[in-house]
Amino acid sequence: MGVVFPFYWLLGCAAVCLVGWRRLGTVASPWTIFGIALAVRLVPALVASTPSGALIHYDLESMDIVARLVRRGEDVYAATARYPYLPFQMYLWAAASWLSEHAGLPFEVLIKLPLALSDALICVLMSSWNRQPAAGEHDRAALIYAFNPVSITVACIHGQFDSTVIAFLVASMLLVRRRARPAFAGAVFGLSILAKPWPIFLLPLALSQLGRWRQRAEFVTGAGVVILLVTLLYCAVFAVSPLTVAGRVGGYSSMVGAWGIPLIASRIAGAGMGAIFAAHGVSAEIVLQVGKLLLLLLLASAGIWLQRLPIERACCIVLLAFDVFTYGWGFHYLAWVVPFLLLADQGVAAWIYLASATLSLLVVLYGMGGLALMLPGWPLAVTHPAAAALFMWSACIVVSLLLLVEWLLGVPSLRRGAELEVPPRH
Repeated sequence: MGVVFPFYWLLGCAAVCLVGWRRLGTVASPWTIFGIALAVRLVPALVASTPSGALIHYDLESMDIVARLVRRGEDVYAATARYPYLPFQMYLWAAASWLSEHAGLPFEVLIKLPLALSDALICVLMSSWNRQPAAGEHDRAALIYAFNPVSITVACIHGQFDSTVIAFLVASMLLVRRRARPAFAGAVFGLSILAKPWPIFLLPLALSQLGRWRQRAEFVTGAGVVILLVTLLYCAVFAVSPLTVAGRVGGYSSMVGAWGIPLIASRIAGAGMGAIFAAHGVSAEIVLQVGKLLLLLLLASAGIWLQRLPIERACCIVLLAFDVFTYGWGFHYLAWVVPFLLLADQGVAAWIYLASATLSLLVVLYGMGGLALMLPGWPLAVTHPAAAALFMWSACIVVSLLLLVEWLLGVPSLRRGAELEVPPRH
């Protein structure tokens, strides 16, 4: 039941989310949507279990290792290479480990409970996106999000903690959208970076959306104070250089060559990216660092260029640009864009993305041994293991083009509901 039931639960959620797309109405209270979303997430969080042979068990094992190191008072960065993040999530894992030991509850369940909670809170933030309750579109977006299988899979089956990051990020972008309390918005943005560093991609966009240089300075100060305070406190307690922490976080690259252009290049060359670089006498590490810098410059430029768009649509395009051009990849990245995409578009683009991402995650979890091999004879997963990545990469390109075409060429709206105006700059 621990691996079979989640498969059918995800199919049920997909049916509600995708088949009932146009039939989902609006709910008056955001907290009603929150209750629905939390219930939908608690079921797999409590029931799903990860066998030791599953590919995603590595992540759960890493969390347990880090949690035990924290509880023993050891420096995590010196003791293991399995923690490429700032010192934030480690404390939550240590608390879960302590509760597991003293309350007799499974560590895996305790890890997933705050993820289910934060993912459900995203629905409340989405419902609050528009101050005009008559619009109703964001209640519908929140309801679709409540049932979307992508976020449920990442948070409550895989146990990846991106929902915490996304919750902080959506809250921060909501405050930026309203031009409200930029220092506090920056502090919340800093919490999202503490949880995982990838929201840094959206910093140029957030700053470009703020109207005055003073607001931008307050935003950066708020984020910097939170990040530095937490990081320096850890460094002081464990006598660690901040450069050690920064080097670990900045040097991380996820699954290079498993996605997009690098994957195509390695398939054509018949060798991994490292072998390709070595054959031309080029250091793979230098290429990766240069590639990382170029990607950051691309995303920063896109964020500034898109500053006149509504912030939810601009966030979509920047995150999708990352998906299209990145060289490192993890399938939990698919959850990043979902709330912004549903706020910006509840039509063709969002439907294509969620349908493609749901299929891709099911292939990875149940056709490639991510959780179990329920579909061992599926040719897509067994004969062509890179097909799922290339299929999803193609879907990201299509969705990006749909959103860009609608904006640049002014074609009739592909989404349901009217375009939101960019809030005035005060």
